[in-house]
Amino acid sequence: MRRLFLLKREMVMKEIKFNHGLLGLTETKACYVLTPFEEEDFYKVCDLTKVLPEENISFNCELDYIYDQNALCIKYFIDPGFAPLQEVNKHHIFITRLDIAKNMIKLGKLFEEYDRLNTILSPLNLFINRDGEVRILYYGIKGVLPAEGFDESTIFQQIKDLIIYVIEDEVIEEDRTHLINDIHRARIYHDLEDVIQREINAITTELEKPVSYDDDPKPIELEVERRKKPSKKGGKVFLVTLSLMITIIACIIFFDVPSLVTKSKATPKNQIDPRLLEGTKLAAIQKYKEAARLFHQLDYKKLSKQDRNIVLFTYLYAEPDKAFELEPELSKSLIQAFIEKKQFERAFQIAKLAKKKGLMLDIKKQELNEIKKASLDEKEKKKRMDKVQKEINQINSSPTI
Repeated sequence: MRRLFLLKREMVMKEIKFNHGLLGLTETKACYVLTPFEEEDFYKVCDLTKVLPEENISFNCELDYIYDQNALCIKYFIDPGFAPLQEVNKHHIFITRLDIAKNMIKLGKLFEEYDRLNTILSPLNLFINRDGEVRILYYGIKGVLPAEGFDESTIFQQIKDLIIYVIEDEVIEEDRTHLINDIHRARIYHDLEDVIQREINAITTELEKPVSYDDDPKPIELEVERRKKPSKKGGKVFLVTLSLMITIIACIIFFDVPSLVTKSKATPKNQIDPRLLEGTKLAAIQKYKEAARLFHQLDYKKLSKQDRNIVLFTYLYAEPDKAFELEPELSKSLIQAFIEKKQFERAFQIAKLAKKKGLMLDIKKQELNEIKKASLDEKEKKKRMDKVQKEINQINSSPTI
């Protein structure tokens, strides 16, 4: 099999058959080669990069014609943080997968509106990041560039199939099979959007409920990262849901964090670092990632307590792992606050984000003891105890968190 010439000097992660041609992938680039491809058709697709009606649908790309091989080569420059859906789907928490679903719906509507275009609606051709943003890699012009499988079913049906692919394993795990049925019943995009939004609202409501075993409510099912394989970026931690973050911020305000009260010399008001000022403004309008980039340039230890809280607030939205790195005691304080409220799953979520296996085990053991003492039907009590014990066993058997 002919190697992909534009990537031959780079470390190729994958080289596979794709859309009647070959596709080579590295972490930052992709190269699609189609041969044979007529030279006269090449001039019909030279403006391919200008045909998309909106930005942030695909990646920047370059087209080239290889005359000695009668081949078209499209080289894509993959934005940082994006990877093929089929490679990263299993690492996303459920509410992020629902965000992915919403963005897929937008993509489907776009390709139905602009019927000059075609694409490959498959997990290999869709790229996502940890925030649930969706980009398409390959797209073409109908009648000139191929799109294998594009016309085999409606775009709407293909989008439904992709959404089910994204959420299916988590749906089974969390006993949300009704969601699959609702997706199958959807007849138009509006129906599909309603189904996804209702599920997001339901999860948000669950996250905001306190846990009380004696009142026998349905236990909160928080969405926890499930890593079936060790991450290639060991220190990387994915974002938790917005509702959980709001609760965390409240805990920062109302509970003492020992290292936050470390003595530090406050910066005089007339000497406020412009990066801190600009970052604070960005955080205030919820542009947390942009604010975090500015805060990276600051010396956290030299900030006043008030300014540290602003920085932590931002990191908890943009980079939770960075917040725990800056304040190692933060996770313990938050965990203790949740345990005192008997919100064990929320405490467990924090321990998992902070990668504290010992704390994770301790939380589950405390939860198990709480269930034992609760006034529950014996059958229900056994069911809950078995579930928590299974989680304890899984943590014990896991070599890494």
